[in-house]
Amino acid sequence: MAQREVVTLIDDIDGTPAEGTILFSLQSTQYEIELSEKNRVKLFKSLTPYITNARKVPKTRAKRK
Repeated sequence: MAQREVVTLIDDIDGTPAEGTILFSLQSTQYEIELSEKNRVKLFKSLTPYITNARKVPKTRAKRK
């Protein structure tokens, strides 16, 4: 018997259907949240002044032995 599993993402803020998962980190703690497009835009808009003025941290490379 074949089965199909369907995963429905729900916006963690308002309970509406979510478009996807957003990953971010703050103070060395990583977070993820499912957001609708409306709430994703609100999050990015609220963070824009900080992101615009922040420095990107370079990815660290593994040291060779």
